[in-house]
Amino acid sequence: MIKKKGIMWLLFLSLAVSIVLTGCSSETSTNKDKDNGDKLKEKQFELTYWSSPDGLDEYEQSIVDEYNEKYPEHPIKLVTQPEGEGGELMAAMMSGTAPDVLILSYGEIEKFAYAGALRPMDEFFDGWDDYKNINHDMVEKFNFNGNRYSLPAGEYAMGFFYNKKNFEEAGITPQTEWSWDDLIATSEKLVDKETGQYGFALNWGQWADWWFGMFVWGAGGDLTKAGPNGELIPTFTDPAVIEAAQLYRDLKASGSIQTDMSHKLDELQQDFASGKASIIYHGIDDIKKFVQLGMNPNDFGVLPIPIGPAGVNPTQVGGSAYVIHAKVPEEKIDALTKYYELASSKEFYEGKIQYYQDQGFSLTNTLPRTDIDTDKFFGDTADDILAAIQGSTSNGKLSCYGSSVVASFVDQAVQKMFVETDQSIEEIFEDAQKEALKQAIPDYNKSIEN
Repeated sequence: MIKKKGIMWLLFLSLAVSIVLTGCSSETSTNKDKDNGDKLKEKQFELTYWSSPDGLDEYEQSIVDEYNEKYPEHPIKLVTQPEGEGGELMAAMMSGTAPDVLILSYGEIEKFAYAGALRPMDEFFDGWDDYKNINHDMVEKFNFNGNRYSLPAGEYAMGFFYNKKNFEEAGITPQTEWSWDDLIATSEKLVDKETGQYGFALNWGQWADWWFGMFVWGAGGDLTKAGPNGELIPTFTDPAVIEAAQLYRDLKASGSIQTDMSHKLDELQQDFASGKASIIYHGIDDIKKFVQLGMNPNDFGVLPIPIGPAGVNPTQVGGSAYVIHAKVPEEKIDALTKYYELASSKEFYEGKIQYYQDQGFSLTNTLPRTDIDTDKFFGDTADDILAAIQGSTSNGKLSCYGSSVVASFVDQAVQKMFVETDQSIEEIFEDAQKEALKQAIPDYNKSIEN
């Protein structure tokens, strides 16, 4: 009996210990699961991406969806860009409320980099094997003080378009290299007073700084420059500016440009599409506009940029690029750059080209990658157009530093010197520079300093 009770007690004790141990084990397991869950939760986050109220286009959305499928622990969340937020982007970036996925226009990157609002991307580039296939010339446009700040998302270039039919009827063979003097002489030959046809559609009155700057570069100068700390310094009285302005007056005096000086850009575009204007300086990325306006695609051609007095002929380029703003949390950087890698892949751009072709037109932007088979995707693109697109990579320049700040002052100066031909060009641009220094540049430089 005693033995039986002892055995029963031992069994009870063993069971009790077992229950206690099992309970402890269960509790420990539960705690571990909880800890793991907490850690997993800590790793999960969203990457915000501003979009228009209509969202992204079909192709861009498909890339976001692909990313979200691959990385569900930190998906991209589209957020409608707040109304009026464009002008307050700097404040949003510095306060940490800007989107994680951020694409800036070329005109914004330089200012934000100098202001310390952007994180250098050198570490990302140096550790990314596919970076070797990215167009480094495009990246280097935004290399400041030894740091690279942007990953190109798309670039367009300006070019000189000409009407092949008008040239042929005037007995003009398009030149592979020409000067400012050649531009005037060629434009004069294309004038037909009976039909109203003229040579060069010169956009001098609307967004004049954008067109005028290219001629200033050809003369060896610029309208502004950046100081050592990013301060905006106007150079409106640079001799190159005066030479470019004199070219405008010479073109007007030659009688080879539009006779209706009130024409804005859309009217000049229509003149070119109809064959009334024979040459126009325009964005190569928007070739389809002229076809949509009724131009015969077979009449369309691209000339090189005329070589200026300085012996150079850079063209204006613009575009957009991915950046990392300075307030993106460190733990999000890896996830963010994974999206940038996906949205910059060879597969992405080949798919984008095909998507546009399926829509009925070619993608005529300069591609951010160097390993795209142009023969495969652009076999039907005219050689002169393709050459202009490819040549813009090494021959392209950004609009002058701080262009958005000084644009209105440059516009006014170009318009005034073009209309009031009796007044000194030097005086007009000197007055414009004084006004810019008084009205706008101090606020810009203060924003950089702060």
